[in-house]
Amino acid sequence: MTAIENGLIISFDYKKLFQKKHFEFTPDMLFYSDMYFYISSSNHLYSQTRDDMENLTKFRVNNMDNLTVLGQGKKRDYNDRF
Repeated sequence: MTAIENGLIISFDYKKLFQKKHFEFTPDMLFYSDMYFYISSSNHLYSQTRDDMENLTKFRVNNMDNLTVLGQGKKRDYNDRF
């Protein structure tokens, strides 16, 4: 929650369909849907297809490993947040 509130960049490994990739981004929200918690970021390259892990913007929290906070990201005005 601190990373979302303060616009901090997070880093993590993500497992999906027996693949593992590393991501770094600034999360915008944490939400609950379909019995899972998700962390999401707004991105014009949004994709949730099974084969396109490069452009994911919604991540199930239970599939994340090695989560670390890297530091300050870009600041958003309060009105521009979700």
